[in-house]
Amino acid sequence: MTAILISGSVSPGQGHDRPASAFAGKSSVDLVGMLTTIGPYLRFQWKRALFSYRTWRNRRAIAKAYASPWSLPEMPRWLLRPTLVCSALVAILAIVCLVAPDARRGVFQAVRAAYDGVHERLRKPDFPEAGPRLPQDPSQPVSLSNSRLTSPRYPSATLATTNSPQSRTSTDLDLFSVANKSTRTMYLLRQADGQSRLVDQYSMAVGEEDGQKQIAGDKRTPTGYYYIIGRKEGYELTPEYGPLVFILNYPNEDDLKAGRNGGGILIHGSYKGATPEPTKGCLELYNRDLRKLASFLKLGIGTPVVIVDIPDLADPASVPDYSRLTAERSALVENYRAAHQKLASFVSGWEGAWEARDIDQYSRFYDTATFQAEGLDWAGWRARKERTFRSYRKIEVTVQDVVLTELSDSTATVKFRQKYASDSLQVEGAKKLSLAAAGDAWRITGEIAIPQQEGIP
Repeated sequence: MTAILISGSVSPGQGHDRPASAFAGKSSVDLVGMLTTIGPYLRFQWKRALFSYRTWRNRRAIAKAYASPWSLPEMPRWLLRPTLVCSALVAILAIVCLVAPDARRGVFQAVRAAYDGVHERLRKPDFPEAGPRLPQDPSQPVSLSNSRLTSPRYPSATLATTNSPQSRTSTDLDLFSVANKSTRTMYLLRQADGQSRLVDQYSMAVGEEDGQKQIAGDKRTPTGYYYIIGRKEGYELTPEYGPLVFILNYPNEDDLKAGRNGGGILIHGSYKGATPEPTKGCLELYNRDLRKLASFLKLGIGTPVVIVDIPDLADPASVPDYSRLTAERSALVENYRAAHQKLASFVSGWEGAWEARDIDQYSRFYDTATFQAEGLDWAGWRARKERTFRSYRKIEVTVQDVVLTELSDSTATVKFRQKYASDSLQVEGAKKLSLAAAGDAWRITGEIAIPQQEGIP
């Protein structure tokens, strides 16, 4: 403040015999230099205030969607601070103009230059718009990016693209595995042109007890012809299973005919850095080897896993009955494809009901007796959805890359990428729906937002 007043005042001993114009040039130069120096600070404070306001606005929008009984978020104190700083600087400049009228031209020039700089930089902000930080409606995805959704109407649900695991699910026999319990070795082989060649092999652990699995809990690993029917990611598992698991179709038809029961036979990893140890019946690999295997299998649906117990196995390619592998795998993959198409259509209809904001139509897609999500049963979920539907004039949803990651006679799991846009909120993410068969139809028993970078295998 002192420097500003001196630049526009009369020096002792000079009196008032110098023309006023003599002070104007110096004031203009000093003020331009001063504002040029503090310009970056002013820009920072302005952008900080804008960033804070957008964050506060998004919090209010989310609170509105929940229609919470408590009051909407108040303007935070940390938002007022940069606003007050900018206001104080503007007031100081106004005082300078009143005290030193001849300095107005310099002030106006400097302010104009500072404004032009701020305006130019704010046209393409170098920071992302603040995304929502509060818990969202679970029907909306976790916001991992804040790209604006500009399309007035998104396309309906699509199957996974040509770069996805779905396009690599062929009825032709390609990769298959032979797991030898006796030597604790898993072989990955590739069938091509009537010949099988070794691709990779991994050390593994098997069940604590020897022999063929008979009943649930006997801690034995089954032997026979099995196929991968599902894959789960690390965020769906407890740490002892490692980064992912492949699910096998135990018990198969042979097991059922022989009276063998149980289930939950997996190919999985272990705790981070741990060595595979005897299991309750699963095949356990080193985490690094499991990731390598997954890099070959991708989603893995239909991949044969022939489990044997041969002490002196010299050639794993000699074990399988290839005609059986081809026939059984072909039937499984065709069934998978038909279910995939049906479930993609189901998700498309669910998407349309959500956009229509019709709670009765939306409810038809759910198993209202067993549904659970985010700690809510169906009554709580429906009430939340009704509040959301009332709060917005429009909701737009797009679903893409629907992947069927698990399939059995009675249950299924689908994952997909999703974009959501309402009056004041636009987010992208991924979602998982758990479904149960209801006659010839499917019903949702659970839904959850999942990490986008891991959500679609």
